[in-house]
Amino acid sequence: MEDKYKLNGIIGEGSYGVVYQAYHTETSKYAAIKEYKKPKRGSDVGIMLSTIREIKLLKELNHEHIVKIEDIFCDTNERKLFIAFEYAEHDLIDILDFYKKQKMLMPEIIVKSLMWQILNGIHYLHTNWIIHRDLKPANILIKNTSEERGIAKIADFGLARIFQDPSKSLGKDGDVVTLWYRAPELLLGAQHYTPAIDMWSVGCIFAELIQNRELFHGIPAKNGGFEEDQIRKIINILGIPSTKWPECVKLPYYRHISQWEPQSNQMNLAQELRIESGTTKYNLISRMLKYDPKERITALDALKHTYFNEPPLPSPYAFSENEFEYPKRPLKRIHKLPQQILSNQQQQNPSNPSNPPIVPIDQNIPRISIPKNQNRNQNQYQNQNQNQIKIKIKINIKIKIKIKIKI
Repeated sequence: MEDKYKLNGIIGEGSYGVVYQAYHTETSKYAAIKEYKKPKRGSDVGIMLSTIREIKLLKELNHEHIVKIEDIFCDTNERKLFIAFEYAEHDLIDILDFYKKQKMLMPEIIVKSLMWQILNGIHYLHTNWIIHRDLKPANILIKNTSEERGIAKIADFGLARIFQDPSKSLGKDGDVVTLWYRAPELLLGAQHYTPAIDMWSVGCIFAELIQNRELFHGIPAKNGGFEEDQIRKIINILGIPSTKWPECVKLPYYRHISQWEPQSNQMNLAQELRIESGTTKYNLISRMLKYDPKERITALDALKHTYFNEPPLPSPYAFSENEFEYPKRPLKRIHKLPQQILSNQQQQNPSNPSNPPIVPIDQNIPRISIPKNQNRNQNQYQNQNQNQIKIKIKINIKIKIKIKIKI
């Protein structure tokens, strides 16, 4: 790795490990290198399954609004994995924080353009039978260079899963989706769920772009289990779910809310967001935040919504008309450099028959085009077929991985 990249500093840290900003000495471009921590369980396990899943998916996915993997390296001494991703100057939290500090709302053209791009990426994932399961502002990266001013990239696929078998329970995966962006069916203990959970998260992100703060800012339960405060925050704005979603009474945690009543001074969604209930913006976000997942709007239908055909029209470059310069990510000093990485480490090759993809990705899914009366650059989008692609996939995958590294 040291032959190709020069580490400049730390741009992020978390339970997964550390993310470095790096300079590619051959291409003269920046990259984000994620160093994954070793799993705590069992000394023979070298790479967590969630990491393997993320690598397999991202090596197959190919979309302008999905982050790309550029290199993979392994430190044989420390038994650590390093993945180089394309670099983005910001994440969505950075942009939201900027407008909070300026005490102003995000311009409508930026809100609409970012939502358009996010929905395009989500449509691509869902058409390929993939649920992201952790959509939030921190996982939406924003490229901001002279060539790409405001390009959204969906990142962090550690919780992403294939949903080709509707009868298979996903409940054994434990809690998914960060609490403030978690759909009500998950909060009420559903073991089977659909891509509609992603659309709820997108609705929460949409609301955050509109009002510069989280819509449902709940306090996590101390002992896990039923997230009472989070579901209360939702009910205080959207009302009692059983009146709009009768099937919710069958869910495991419904018994905790069966006797609840709405607050007398309750604000509705339009009042909370300070937008008119008759606008197309309100109609779109309210359909994203439907209690019943069957009634929640899909990514494809959201892209066809009238909201995106009204001025200001969405731009493929969200910051193209923006007068502000957003602050760059601060770099923390690297106190301890990673051990030298074997630069000749073989990378995964999705075309290798001995290394089959985790799911057959359809690379030819047509992109949703920006409305035709848009005067901006439209080259990166193609016309969308009217008929939604239907794919039936039945895959049985057994992955058994055992990694032994001699030190």
